[in-house]
Amino acid sequence: MLTKEQKHFFHEAGYLVVPNILAPPQVKELRTYLRPQFQLSPDKHHKGDSDHYLFDIFSRNASLRWLLFYEPSLQVLRSLLGEDFVILREAAAHFEMFGGWHKDTTSQERAGETFHWRPDCLMVEIGYYLQDNSKEFGGGLDIQPGSHREPDYFANPPKKSALSRARARLLGAPKEKEGISIPSKAGDLVIFDFRINHRATPRENTNPPPDRQKMVIFVACSTNTPYVQKYHDFIASRPSYIYLQGGFSYPEDFTREAKARKLNMP
Repeated sequence: MLTKEQKHFFHEAGYLVVPNILAPPQVKELRTYLRPQFQLSPDKHHKGDSDHYLFDIFSRNASLRWLLFYEPSLQVLRSLLGEDFVILREAAAHFEMFGGWHKDTTSQERAGETFHWRPDCLMVEIGYYLQDNSKEFGGGLDIQPGSHREPDYFANPPKKSALSRARARLLGAPKEKEGISIPSKAGDLVIFDFRINHRATPRENTNPPPDRQKMVIFVACSTNTPYVQKYHDFIASRPSYIYLQGGFSYPEDFTREAKARKLNMP
């Protein structure tokens, strides 16, 4: 359960860290399970998976479902998104991925969708980072606090005038908005608004020991609104979401367990 102060911080800053949501043995269990899944030969991967991405992880990996149904995390999400919050059809594990600055709404905005800016729309990503974040090895998230209330520069970069281009040549490019590196620890729960500017924390040392190689499990969630269906329709139209194409449904045993726990998984 989140405090009033934590919820206020999330809505103002666009992110929140809930420390120690997972105990060290749970982190170790997840790392031990996931590593061989990333190392499978291409012919043994699920459709769409790779040595860096595992899609639809809870449908495809019954051994991981305990994490989706983990009560301490569910209490946090219900507190933030409401008792009837929705688990979106987007849950994946990443290995050694280091993307640059973006919003998680950039692709849909480029495609002409803007429902994410409606005041009653709130979609969040939760990340279980399975290693400490550090300047040396990365392993976490950089954020530009408050940028979830700002237009998407990545989807609609402003056109530069001749004067601004000349000024940039003489004085240098304008300084980017300051970002911060979240000092998360292995087992912390990191929650961030889809609309916030963020990137994977870059690393200085590109040869980390095995226990510092980056692994993270992401689960997308939302308040229960009609925008959930719009989002599902959008991601199902994207070629990279192979598992959503040609019809999608969760395994029956998975659906039954979710229903027993009163979770919305449309």
